[in-house]
Amino acid sequence: MPHKIRVQKKREDISLRLVNRSEELVEQVRTHPNWIWGGIGITLAVVALVFTVWFVNQRAEKKAGALEAEAFRLFHEPPPLPQPKEEGKPEPDIMDKTERLKKSAGLYDEISEKYPRTNIARIAAYDSGNVYFELKDYDSAEKRYLASLEKSSDQKDLASLTHLKLGYLYQKKGNPEPALKHFRMSYEMEGSGNRDQAGFELARALELNDKKSEAVEIYKKVSENFAKSPWGVEAKVRMDILNPPTASTPAPSATEPAKTTTPQGAKTQTESKKQ
Repeated sequence: MPHKIRVQKKREDISLRLVNRSEELVEQVRTHPNWIWGGIGITLAVVALVFTVWFVNQRAEKKAGALEAEAFRLFHEPPPLPQPKEEGKPEPDIMDKTERLKKSAGLYDEISEKYPRTNIARIAAYDSGNVYFELKDYDSAEKRYLASLEKSSDQKDLASLTHLKLGYLYQKKGNPEPALKHFRMSYEMEGSGNRDQAGFELARALELNDKKSEAVEIYKKVSENFAKSPWGVEAKVRMDILNPPTASTPAPSATEPAKTTTPQGAKTQTESKKQ
C-alpha cells in the first residue's frame, strides 16, 4: 500500500503558528499602549503634512494666477480711452503702451521669482519673453525664453513655441546661425501644434542664407504636409518661385498638318504658278 502525504496536517500547523503570532502581537500592543498612541501620532502628522503642502500649493497657484491675469491684461488689452474729467475727482492715471508693457513684464517676473514651483510659472517665463520682445529688449527676452525652455522641456507645444520665438529673436539680433538652429528644433518636434509655421520659417531662413536646395526641400514638405494651412500655401508659392515648374511644349495634333518653314527669298509652288 503506497504511503500517503497528509497535507492537511501541515496546513493546520501553519494556521496554528499564525494564530499564536497574532496573539503575541496583540499582547505586546496591550502591554505597550504607547505604541498605539505613537502610531496614531505618526499618522496624524503625515496627514497634516500632506494637507499643509496641498494648502500652500493651492494658495501659491491662486496668487500666481491673480498676477498672471493682471499681466495678461496689461500686455494684450488696449489702454482705456480718456474719460472727461469729473469735478472734484482726480484725473485717472492712464499708462501709455510702453509703461503697460514694462509693468506686465515686471508682474510676469514676479511670478517666476515668488512662485517658481507653480504651473503658472512655466507660462510666465515664456510670456515675459514675449513682453520684452515687444519692448525690443532682446537680451532680456532671450534670458526669459531660455528659462522657459528649462521649465517646459516636458511640454512639447510650449517648448516648440519658445524655440520658434528664439528663432525670430536671433534674426532680429542679426545672428542667422542660432536662428536656423531654433527654427529647425521647433520644426522637428513631432506632434507640436506649430510645425507648419516653424517649417516655413526654417525654409525662409535657409533661403536667406543662400541654401536654396534645402529651402526648396523644406518648402515642399510643408506644402504637402500642411496643404490647408496658410503657411503651407505660402510655402508652395515660395517653392514655385525658387524652383519654377518646367513648361512642356504640346505635340501637334494628328489631324493638324505640320507646318513647314520656307527659306527666306524662296518662292512657294503656288506663287510660281501665279507668275
